[in-house]
Amino acid sequence: MVETFIAGYGTEMLRRTLQHISMVSVALVLAASIGVSLGMVISGHERVARWVIGAASVLFTIPSLALFALLVVALAPIRQGTGIVPAVTALTLYSVLPIVRNTWVALRQVDPSTVQAAQGMGMTSGQVMLRVKLPLALPLIMAGVRNAAVMDVGMATIATLIGGGGLGYFIFEGIARANRSMVTAGTMVITLLGLAVNGGLLAAEEALMPGRRGMREHRR
Repeated sequence: MVETFIAGYGTEMLRRTLQHISMVSVALVLAASIGVSLGMVISGHERVARWVIGAASVLFTIPSLALFALLVVALAPIRQGTGIVPAVTALTLYSVLPIVRNTWVALRQVDPSTVQAAQGMGMTSGQVMLRVKLPLALPLIMAGVRNAAVMDVGMATIATLIGGGGLGYFIFEGIARANRSMVTAGTMVITLLGLAVNGGLLAAEEALMPGRRGMREHRR
C-alpha cells in the first residue's frame, strides 16, 4: 500500500523532496533573472526580439530527456556531466522561454500614453521602465514565472537519471522494481508539490498586486 510505503520511506522521501525543491528554486531564480532582463532589453527592439524568442523556442522544442543527455556530454569535459549542474542548467534553459516571452509581451502592452505621461514628468528611460512599465507588466510576468515553475517541478523528475537526485528516484526505481506503491507515492508527491508551487506563486502574486484581487471581488 502507498501509505505503508510512505511511512517506511518518509525520511528518504523528505530528503528527495528537498533536493527537488532546491533544483527547481535555483533554476527558477536563474531563469527569472535571465528572462526578465532579456525581456526588458528586447522590448524596444522588434527584430532582436524575434531572434531571441526564436532561439529560446528552439531550446524549448528539444525533448527534455534529449536536453539532459546533451548537457551530460557538453559538461563532461569540465567534470560536471552528471549531478546537480546539468540538471539545473537544463531546467534553467527550459524556463527562460515562458518568462522572456511573457516579459516582452507584457512590456509591449503597456499603454503608450502612460509612458508619455511619465516621460513628461521628467523620468528617464530607466525610471520609466522600473517605475511604470515593470509594475504594470508584473501580472503577466508572474504568470510566466508560475508556468515555468510548475513545468520545472515535473521536468526535475528526469534529473535522477543523471545523478541529480530528486523525487524522480521513486518513479524510475519503482518501475525497475515493478513496485507500484513506490511509483504511486513518487507521483503523488510530485503532483502535490506542483500544486503547492502554483498556489504559492499565486498567493505571492496577490500579495504583490492587491489591487487585482479588489478588482475581481468588485466584479463579482
